[in-house]
Amino acid sequence: MQKILPPPPQLPLRIHSEEEYIEISWESPDSTYEIKYYELSRGESPRDFNQIEQIPYNTNSRQDYDVEQGKKYYYRILAVNSAGKKGGQWSVSTPAKLLVTTPPPPPQKASVVSEKDHIRVTWSHPENARDGVEEYCIYRNDGSGVTSVVHVGPSEETSWFDQKVRPGIVYSYTISSRNKAGESACVSAGSVRILPELPPIKLSVVEKGGYAQITWELLGGDEYAIRNYDLRRGDSPGSLEILKSFNPKQNRFTDDSVLPRHIYYYDLIAWNSEGAHRGGSGEAISFTPSVSIDIHAWEGTTKTLIETNSKLFITSLKGVISTITENGKLGGHESEDKKLLIRVKNFLEELADE
Repeated sequence: MQKILPPPPQLPLRIHSEEEYIEISWESPDSTYEIKYYELSRGESPRDFNQIEQIPYNTNSRQDYDVEQGKKYYYRILAVNSAGKKGGQWSVSTPAKLLVTTPPPPPQKASVVSEKDHIRVTWSHPENARDGVEEYCIYRNDGSGVTSVVHVGPSEETSWFDQKVRPGIVYSYTISSRNKAGESACVSAGSVRILPELPPIKLSVVEKGGYAQITWELLGGDEYAIRNYDLRRGDSPGSLEILKSFNPKQNRFTDDSVLPRHIYYYDLIAWNSEGAHRGGSGEAISFTPSVSIDIHAWEGTTKTLIETNSKLFITSLKGVISTITENGKLGGHESEDKKLLIRVKNFLEELADE
């Protein structure tokens, strides 16, 4: 009668690393299993085992010298009994590496960038030495003279967000690589400052000589890092388009393209060096030029008539224009102004009847 043997048990593996070899060991099953030998496999991933070795039944450990510094290795084992039956499931080890005796090289390509309300720190793994890194360490200096560790992360990381920062402070960062043998030299990732939120901009639009005189408060100094201002204009608050852009030192503009009795809306957008922007109080400012005898202020209203009958326009207004040139602005010539306005009014009415 053939003896029925129990199936070989699963054998949990123990890993012990030294400077020159990795030792793999396991518990030997008792004699009732009649183990004939063990199959030990090795691979560089837990799914790809390409080396298989038979280990005698009376041995429960193996020293693997055929390994390289910095590489990860996985081991698995099966027991085979005297009937040739194998254990039903492989036992796979945790990743194993040679014992590290030297610190890793520092990370590469370290940099920092400000992103709204946090700072992003990035770096690359050391070239040809990634497996020698067990963790990365980030140091920060906030200008107080004290440099401290703000983050320790696993070797897979290549970026980290520092959210414990305040506007207006310059933060400097350095990064190192570490393993059980020690820590690399630190490399500088650079310095960066979180810019404060842009405050509302005070915009003023007044009439001057029939035009729109526009001024605003400058957000000066390096505190806000203003890149430019965009002045917008439209026929309604919801149809504003950029009229003109200005450098950080400009705060005045005269819009001479406005027409009398036409309602305009203005607002101003400030942009900082990070691309953040802020407008005025939140509402566009309305402006309506009054009627003026300044030729540049009202001639646009009769553009079509001028183009269709320019000879009549020039002849009829020759005297009016000469008088306006002599008088200059309306102030101080109130009696004459009334006469000029009547003449202009009559002329426009005549053109309308043409």
